[in-house]
Amino acid sequence: KSSAASDVYKRQVLNAIRSNPKITQKQLQEVTGITLGTIKRLLPRLQEKEKLERVGNRRSGQWKVND
Repeated sequence: KSSAASDVYKRQVLNAIRSNPKITQKQLQEVTGITLGTIKRLLPRLQEKEKLERVGNRRSGQWKVND
């Protein structure tokens, strides 16, 4: 189940990651205005749908958006 609001959030998160693949969850919160809890929930969902991929490790890795 996907609401219109969560689609907007996903788009905002993916756009922010496209412009800065090394962005942190905290920075995503600042850039998008979405709460950290929601971001922590969205990222794994986007990874499950293979829209988003983590390249490298947690500390020095970066995000890759699969369009």
